Amino acid sequence: MSNTIQINSIKRAIGQLTMRIGVMQVRDAISDFTDEEGDFNRFKKPLLDLPVAELDSKYYFTSWENWEKVIATINPILEQFNWKQERFDCDDRALLVTALTALFFEINTVRPLYCDVYRVGDGQFAFTHYANVIVDINGNAWLWDVDEFGKFTKITSNNVIINNKRYVLKAIK
Repeated sequence: MSNTIQINSIKRAIGQLTMRIGVMQVRDAISDFTDEEGDFNRFKKPLLDLPVAELDSKYYFTSWENWEKVIATINPILEQFNWKQERFDCDDRALLVTALTALFFEINTVRPLYCDVYRVGDGQFAFTHYANVIVDINGNAWLWDVDEFGKFTKITSNNVIINNKRYVLKAIK
């Protein structure tokens, strides 16, 4: 085996160990984090009759205060990794938000949300996009977009505005 292959193997092992330690540190720091079990219908109810894929048989809900902790933990992680067209773009980042939330907090009530985005000023279509939708313990739905500086807002209709962009919600993975 060449020196380069051996060095890269060691780098991967160090990276894996560092990631495992990081996950354990985050989990240890959330001792005040509580959740409540529910079913798919409870998850789907506040989502405005949007198509929703049923991925689990049980869903774990937490308070909005705990969601703020989740967001404060995950946003800085995603800020460290640049958006890259077709390689690490909005759909990949939305999936990663869902996966990191499950990994760190064991919560599965955040999911990728497919939407069309329009400019608020002139109403022109801008792009299709993936963000995330959260359902909290009180049955509120929230749009969370890590690609818009991690901003979030409560969903009260199929048209949600963040940073002068109007999100027209289409479907939830």
